[in-house]
Amino acid sequence: MLRILNGAPTSRPQLLADSDILTDITDIKMALLTGRRVIHRHYEDENEWACGNWFEYMLVVVLASLLLLGSLTLTLFWVLYYRKGFAWTENPSQQFNLHPVLMVAGFITFSGF
Repeated sequence: MLRILNGAPTSRPQLLADSDILTDITDIKMALLTGRRVIHRHYEDENEWACGNWFEYMLVVVLASLLLLGSLTLTLFWVLYYRKGFAWTENPSQQFNLHPVLMVAGFITFSGF
């Protein structure tokens, strides 16, 4: 859980065993007595995202956004081309055409777009 660094910058740090709590406490006391630094694991640089990880993340986000916008575009096309558009009070069957468009738009909005 903890990593103790020796005073020399070129020395490799030792990884303590997570299972033995008494050993961890003893090592922390020894580190405090000898002046070595104790660094928690969440401060390590090895947990940083690499360039490839950011690329994959952005690729998934862009692809998901394009698919969400594509589904909204196809829904609008279907309603406007095949169902003959929208109506407010004149035609009740065209009034229902708002429902699928607003449902898809709401799903896209609430899914995090």
